[in-house]
Amino acid sequence: TAFRICNVTKVLPAVSLFQSVERRSLTSADEQVRARVPAAAVLRDPRNDAVAPITWRQLSAHTAGLSREAPCSFLQCTYSTKDIMDRTEQSVYRFTQTMAGADVSYSNFGSALLGHWLADVSGVDGVSGNDDVARWWELTKRLITQPLGMNATAVDADGARALGVPLWESYTAPRVASTPMPLHWISPAGSVYSTPRDLHKLLAAINDAYHNRTQHLFSRGAATARDMLTAVHVNADRSAFAAPWEVIYRYGTQVSTKGGFIEQFRTLVVIIPEMEISAVLVANGAGVDMSRFSLSVLDVVIPLINRTYAVRQSPRPPPLPSTFGGAALYSGDYG
Repeated sequence: TAFRICNVTKVLPAVSLFQSVERRSLTSADEQVRARVPAAAVLRDPRNDAVAPITWRQLSAHTAGLSREAPCSFLQCTYSTKDIMDRTEQSVYRFTQTMAGADVSYSNFGSALLGHWLADVSGVDGVSGNDDVARWWELTKRLITQPLGMNATAVDADGARALGVPLWESYTAPRVASTPMPLHWISPAGSVYSTPRDLHKLLAAINDAYHNRTQHLFSRGAATARDMLTAVHVNADRSAFAAPWEVIYRYGTQVSTKGGFIEQFRTLVVIIPEMEISAVLVANGAGVDMSRFSLSVLDVVIPLINRTYAVRQSPRPPPLPSTFGGAALYSGDYG
């Protein structure tokens, strides 16, 4: 049964980003977007009106400094990417909220731009046409969902129904189902429907790449998986952001999470590649604190796994780095 996976959708364009680097559509995730997308020059630094030097990684990691929402109604954003950039140029949305790379500014706008612009530069056969959302989803299918056999994953509720996948309803009150909320152009930021089984396929593929076991997702295996999972910005509370993960440390282990909610749906995915474990949590009612629940589970599971490694005296895989070059607020030991 498919749930709306909400902001976990953002993992898909992030994976496509690092696949694009492997395919040489981009030189690196840290390449400035305007080098391949001239329309990105619309985005400006408010201090001097210069072009904001936004990178692909920053769009995914919410460090590009863009506004939280796009310059259109959240529920009626039926524009093309060109229309969106024209509206941006003519409004205050053209100015970044912070310097690119200097701080976290959570942005559905940036995540949507990432998905659509990747479809523009990917060079993947069959990714064409005038429907921007359809082009982004075709890219996602060809690079991610089809190779991994995520056959119950679709761009929206109508897409899931077309696959014959039963849907969980979202409830605003007992036995009162809400109407699915279409996101239109903003779809790469939160529209996808999937099942826990399909999401586990994605997380397992990331784990396999991290341990260089398969190349189903990343042809360069561990190098690419680690590049995606390594945090690039450390917050004052010592949590951190990667692309697009929200990172915490528990018992000396990096825990990468991505969660969100829309229409009472709650979805959270957790991956700990060093321990080769992942978790998918979904709910379809209000009042569920997924993050607190997941931390309670981790507080039981991580010490058990650590003890298992110690008893077996088996070597653990190399950890992800706990010091991050260029992290804006980082200083000292990150523990």
